[in-house]
Amino acid sequence: MNRVVFPLLIAVLVGAGTMCGCAAHKKACVPDAADALELDSVIASGVSPRLAFGAGLAAPAAPGLAAAPEPAAAVAGPPGQSARLMVYEGMLALVVNNVADTIDRIKRAAEDAGGYMQSMTAESIVVKVPAAQFLTVLAGFGQLGEVTDKDVRASDITDTMRDLRIRLANAEEVRTRLVQLLERADKVEDAIKIEKELGRVTETIELLKGEIQALENRVAYSVITVHLSSTLPQVAFKKQVPFPWVRDLSSEMAQEAAVEPVWVPAGRGPAFELPERFAKYSENRRQARAMNAHDVLIKVERHDNVEGADLAFWRALAERSLTAGHALDVSSITDVHVRRGIPAVMICGSRELAGRPLKYLVALAATDKYVFAYEAWGPNDAFDAALPALERSIASLDVRR
Repeated sequence: MNRVVFPLLIAVLVGAGTMCGCAAHKKACVPDAADALELDSVIASGVSPRLAFGAGLAAPAAPGLAAAPEPAAAVAGPPGQSARLMVYEGMLALVVNNVADTIDRIKRAAEDAGGYMQSMTAESIVVKVPAAQFLTVLAGFGQLGEVTDKDVRASDITDTMRDLRIRLANAEEVRTRLVQLLERADKVEDAIKIEKELGRVTETIELLKGEIQALENRVAYSVITVHLSSTLPQVAFKKQVPFPWVRDLSSEMAQEAAVEPVWVPAGRGPAFELPERFAKYSENRRQARAMNAHDVLIKVERHDNVEGADLAFWRALAERSLTAGHALDVSSITDVHVRRGIPAVMICGSRELAGRPLKYLVALAATDKYVFAYEAWGPNDAFDAALPALERSIASLDVRR
């Protein structure tokens, strides 16, 4: 009898998590043989016991919902109801005299308000500011030039957040009951089945927490996009970088597809040791590319150096291109060494693309003949896990070849 009932209890716990998750605040849902009998009837009806968390729920108010991460973004509702969670976004189109100078002023104003720059081009900038400062900062931006267009939007995400928190509470309740069931398992096959479901439920919990955190960030920080134009010539204000490879640093972070493999005889491209668990998929005489199974990519390039350009020159130019041209948030600049103890510099930073946080590094090394750029980028967690191996690979770069 135990061989039949025990695995069925696992399916009941996972599939029925949404049915008893809310009641668990009043009393625990304890699995017994009756649950197995209930499952028999569900299976007989052709309904899968693996229901999605929260499916078919008439969602009651989740405990703690009123505690919003940013008070200014929580709008008071009718008496007896929780505050509404609001996401604010604003857009301005300005005509100014000096576009570049105005972009710098907007960036500094956002930082002074406790916010930060999200992205920037030659004629626009996107910043995030605390929701409590949204209207004040937006009004301040409007005083920097002539406003030709303005758009302010508010989105109510209260119901979405409530649903996510209910689903999270249900999933955590199911995980608790699975852990209790695992402690009572006396057969190896039962324990294996429970651990499999426990892993699946734990993954669901982490995904739900990530969605909630992303929404909390949208509530806490409002997005303001400012488009700028001018009736005056702006050529004199533009900062040009005459080296295409420097302008292109970090540009491939926005590309989803890798280049097609291209091969030359082994040993003809830039010489370096591959990081552990990376595979080289493309190489030519001046460039090599590699990646791991977690979307961390590497590009190593060798370029002809020019007269008078030392490592300090390339470091300053690369930093300017990354921050001003690609909106990279530089977190550190470190002196390192490549093979044979030759000095190099490593610039690390991050940026958000389509709501996805990414990390990036470039290591630069220069000789009289060549300058090398070792780039790597990928999702935050995967990049952090690969960073020690990337640093060892950079140290192996042979700039004498």
